[in-house]
Amino acid sequence: HWTDVNMQRPLIKARHRNVISLIVFGILVHALIMKAAFDIYFSSPIDHGMTPVKSTTNPPAKRVVFIVADGLRADSIFRKGQTVKTPHLTKIRKTRASWGIAHTRVPTESRPGHVALLAGIYEDPSAIFQSWTGNPVDFDSVINQSANAWCWGSPNIVNMFNKDELPHIHSYSYDPNIQDFGKNNTAALDLWVFEHLRDFLEEQKKCLDCFDFWENGNIFFLHLLGIDTAGHGYKPDSLEYIENIRTVDHYIPKVEQMFEKIFPDSSTAYIFTADHGMTDWGSHGAGSDHETNIPFIAWGAGIKVEEIQKDIKQIDVAPLISALIGINYPINSLASYFLIG
Repeated sequence: HWTDVNMQRPLIKARHRNVISLIVFGILVHALIMKAAFDIYFSSPIDHGMTPVKSTTNPPAKRVVFIVADGLRADSIFRKGQTVKTPHLTKIRKTRASWGIAHTRVPTESRPGHVALLAGIYEDPSAIFQSWTGNPVDFDSVINQSANAWCWGSPNIVNMFNKDELPHIHSYSYDPNIQDFGKNNTAALDLWVFEHLRDFLEEQKKCLDCFDFWENGNIFFLHLLGIDTAGHGYKPDSLEYIENIRTVDHYIPKVEQMFEKIFPDSSTAYIFTADHGMTDWGSHGAGSDHETNIPFIAWGAGIKVEEIQKDIKQIDVAPLISALIGINYPINSLASYFLIG
């Protein structure tokens, strides 16, 4: 009897080792499958080392004024009965612009929205490893490809496009404390941008050696955070949100007048859009129509006037800017749509 037990012990140990080996092998196989899934679905699609492609040698415009109203959803200015909020943009849209809804993708946040607008790429899947707070891989943009670019607005946005501190990109942002104060007076954030733009243009007009300012292929980027701040704090149906929209609309023709006065060559193109929309309860990030449908209005030099609504993808804006002023397309741009007249 004891002899039989002693003979069975090695067999039990061998079986035990086999079970452990099988479990370890299973864990390794599952780990390999998980790694393959992450490599396929969460690796960056951005490919470096490609040769830039020039959009055109005969651009219809010399400069682009690019205005982004952060957090402005399309139906806040396009829906029937809402146009009274934006008489100036409505007049531009109906008489001398190409316009429609630009469709975004999730996540409907400011950083990926601006990357889509200016780089022509969607959110980098590998950003999940940074909790969606930053782009893990450097990307090309129209700001980078421009002859010169001047950017005004929130430090979180305008500084994102010049991490390498390139000399032809000039960023001006308000102190984060002003951004916190703006929660009580959201329009103040946008007024800061308009006033600093006005002062900048006045300075350039007097400057005798500011040759970069007069070059072709320049971009002037205005990031307006007030509407988004009002939406978060007071909701999109609030008086604060509506009044901030009216403030932006009030200053749009003033911005155009300033540029047309300093550049009386009819060679300035204007683009007005948003990075994302907003839900009725003041949030964004998901994929509802209120979050993914944003306004797009383009007018000025090189823009084909359209009487009817013409919808585009958000990533189509970057190559449009490139084609308008004859700069290289952003290297990784995925877009293919143009509104050149």
